[in-house]
Amino acid sequence: MLKLLAVICKCCPLCIYKRKNPETKFAVMMKRLEMFCPFCQAYKKLYGKKIA
Repeated sequence: MLKLLAVICKCCPLCIYKRKNPETKFAVMMKRLEMFCPFCQAYKKLYGKKIA
């Protein structure tokens, strides 16, 4: 189940943009929202790294 949630985060266009452009205002806003997103949480747990 964790892998499935992480794959959704990996394919999410918003998360992809956030990882490619970590210095934008959008990425800063997304960093705040990622603590509520179950997909981002799964990605972080599975890969053990912060999401930009």
